Parts: sequence; structure tokens; C-alpha cells
Amino acid sequence: MHKLSNNLQAIIWMVISCFWFSLLSAIIRHLSETLNPYVIVSLRNLFAIVLILLWIVIKDRGHFSFPRTKIAKLHNYRAIAGMLSMFLWVYGISVIPLTQAVALDYTAPLFTVLLAVIFLKEKLNNTQLVALFIGFVGAMIIIRPGTDDFHIGAIASLAANFLYAVSVIFYKKIIVDEDNITTVFFTWLFMFFFCIPFMVYYWQTPSLNDVLWLILAAQVSNFLFIAIANAFRKVDLAVVMPFEFTALIFTTFLAYFIFDEIINKWTIIGAIIVLSGTSIALHKEMKRRDQTFT
Repeated sequence: MHKLSNNLQAIIWMVISCFWFSLLSAIIRHLSETLNPYVIVSLRNLFAIVLILLWIVIKDRGHFSFPRTKIAKLHNYRAIAGMLSMFLWVYGISVIPLTQAVALDYTAPLFTVLLAVIFLKEKLNNTQLVALFIGFVGAMIIIRPGTDDFHIGAIASLAANFLYAVSVIFYKKIIVDEDNITTVFFTWLFMFFFCIPFMVYYWQTPSLNDVLWLILAAQVSNFLFIAIANAFRKVDLAVVMPFEFTALIFTTFLAYFIFDEIINKWTIIGAIIVLSGTSIALHKEMKRRDQTFT
């Protein structure tokens, strides 16, 4: 893969991450039938930590070296946003169609643009304003408030993506200074510690079958975040963002064959519109950066 261009490498990694994300969504939907979101997220994080540590031991041929970080504060901030995002995301997946939940995930980059305006004092130009409006229209088409198909879980999914956008801002800063394994390890570690009070209060004892699915979810999560980190390191988001649509394709197949769910036309139309708005916003941002450095 090293012989390929950075753009092509990033696109491949993004498609791989979309597959892992779709598979993780299906696993979480299955687990949500017997466990609540707090237990799912907490134990998924715990098993992910164990698997990362095992990987470190194997990679170092039995010589264990505990990961270290000099940016614990950034990990703390990202973990809090990530934890709340995961709670809402798992809840959304458990109560609305899987394809609808995944389609709403395309709103995360739009929220990132808004957050940059609010917290980083960046100016919102006309193109970005149009892109945000397009994305909002697409999200409303997916959610369809006021109809019989509307469910509060869709709002939870939107809120999850807003919080995920917050975590991405910290994530982009973290990967500048740390490698993939260290970044993923501390993500799960800090998130697990913040999850403990919720896990204890809402505790449900998982069955052996649940534990096996949780371990699988943890390993898929590790693969997912490593793939995302590889994609982000190669190029700007604007290059890989359009290929996130493959997640909806993968999810459509999984939802149909596993849960007998059929994607409806409104989800497809809304997802295309949201992704279009996202692509416009990111391409504009990339051009702005190019002009800044020239």
C-alpha cells in the first residue's frame, strides 16, 4: 500500500473504516436487545483496553511497555465528549432503523464546521452557510419530524454526532503527537473511567454470549479507530469524506440480512443531501487552507 499515493491510501483506509463501523453498528444493535447503553459502552471500552494491551505485548514479543502520554488533558476532554456521544449513539441504534442511524452520522462534519465558528472564532462564509443549510435539510428528510415515522432516537443520534464532532476536534490535535495505538488506548482508558459511575448505577449482568459479542465489538472498535487514524494522517477530510457513503452501503446489506430491515427512499435521499452539504463545506475549507499557505 505504501507505493500508492497518499490520497488513494487514505481513501482505502476510509472505506475499510466504514466497513468496520457498519459491522460495529450491527453488533451494537444486537447487544442492545439484552443490555442497556451504559453497560454496552462501558464493557466495550474495558475489553478494548485489554485487547490493546495484549496487542502491545505481542508486538513487543513479550516485553510489556505501558503506553504513556503527555497530553492527558486533551484525552480527558475527548473522552468525556466521546462517552456521552457513545451513550446517545447506542440508544439511537437500539430504537431507530440501523440505516437511518448511520445516515445521520454524516452530519458530524457539519457540526465540526459550526464548532469551529463558535469556539475557534472562524468566519462562516456563504458557501459554508449554504452547505450547512443543505445538510440540515437532508437531516430533516431523514428524521421527518411530525410524521408517524419520527422517533426521539433520531434526535439522540443527531446529538451523538454533535458530541462526536467535539471529540474529533480534540482527536485531530492528539494524533499530531501520538501514534495510533497510544491514541486508541488512552481513548478507551479515559472513557472507561468516566463510564464507571453509569455502569455501576445501571448495571446488568451480561450472559456469556453477550460477553463474546462485547469482546468482538471491542476488537472491531480498535480496528475502526486505527483505520480512521490512518485515513486522517494521510490527507484532509475533504478528500475522504465522500467515501463515507460506503458505510451506508455496508449497513444496508447487514441490516437486510441480519435484521430484515429495508432502507427507505427518504433515508437514501436525505443521506445524499447531507453528504453533499458536507462535501461542499469540506472542499471549501481545503481551498481556504491552500490559499492560506500559498
